[in-house]
Amino acid sequence: MYNGFHKRCWFRAAAVLSIALVLMLAWYLLRADAPPREQVQAGQFEVTIRAPATLDALDIAALRPKVTGHVVLLPVDVGDVVDAGARLAQLDDRSLRATLEQAEASVRVAQAGVQQSLAQLSQARTAVELSRRKLDRAKELQAGAFISRADLDAAIAEHETALAQSSNAAAAIPRARAEFEAACAAANVASVNAGEAVVHAPFAGMIVARHVSIGDLASPETVIIHLVSQASVVLSARVDEASLSVLQPGQTVTVRFRSAPDTPFSGKIRRIGREVDGETRELAVDLELDTLPPAWALGQRADVDIVLGTVEHALSIPQGWVVNREGRHQVWVDVGGRARRRDVILGARGNNRVQVVSGLAAGEVVLAPTGLSLGRRIRPASQ
Repeated sequence: MYNGFHKRCWFRAAAVLSIALVLMLAWYLLRADAPPREQVQAGQFEVTIRAPATLDALDIAALRPKVTGHVVLLPVDVGDVVDAGARLAQLDDRSLRATLEQAEASVRVAQAGVQQSLAQLSQARTAVELSRRKLDRAKELQAGAFISRADLDAAIAEHETALAQSSNAAAAIPRARAEFEAACAAANVASVNAGEAVVHAPFAGMIVARHVSIGDLASPETVIIHLVSQASVVLSARVDEASLSVLQPGQTVTVRFRSAPDTPFSGKIRRIGREVDGETRELAVDLELDTLPPAWALGQRADVDIVLGTVEHALSIPQGWVVNREGRHQVWVDVGGRARRRDVILGARGNNRVQVVSGLAAGEVVLAPTGLSLGRRIRPASQ
């Protein structure tokens, strides 16, 4: 008796479960979906090439000091806009100033040496003139036998000594002048080095990076600041080499930064690279923006649509709604309230949309392919 009752309970549970499964299957087959839809319309279609890009700059300077010293002043920071010639950093220049003062003192000493050499030459020439006159007088006196031959020889020796001293004095002047010029050159170098303790902006721009702090030891190998000319900021896009023949400087572009994809920026092609990457088969295309975003940073990523032209009276659909099935392009179409697949022939692409050359007519409704199956009921858009 117990076994019979147990079997009846199992039969009833199985019947209830079967009925539930049948009802669920019927609901699944008869229910109506309401997927995203779009009515196909003819209109102007922009043919574009989409490419990834990063923000870059044509004029960017990695500023280094030309001398070694500790940083004592940093009046600028990241994001500051500076004029050409602005002081960006100051190194401790006390030792450089001391070297300059020493060099300037050497210049004064060398200059005094030149003046002294000139004075000695003047004195030597005077002595030569006096000894010459004395020699002439001695020759006259010796001819009249008024002085001895020894006195004449003494006058001759005195004149020769004066000539030798004058020659030595004249030879000392070029050496003194050379020492003066060398001292002046050393002073100039010391003056330049003292001035190199200050790092100036070579052009107007924005500070995009600062790599040192006050107290750090900086040398000619140390990059202190990266400065970018805002007028030279470009987007560097990577475009497949197959598109090279259709690219031209001046073509318009639409840019969407990944940090703000809903805010488009307009621009144009500034220049086209002439070197293809051997691995990716891509080339660089620099784009000039009409306006920079309020907040930007070098290396910032973006997606770029390069406008190649327009097609009038074209049918287009969202590119993501096209399904590749066994080598054919297909889309889902609402036919009499049922989901049907349709083969299509595609044309140009642009801005997340694709042109449909054949397979659809204006007025038909295409469906997003998510969760659809053949023959599935489609709920009208008004419901």
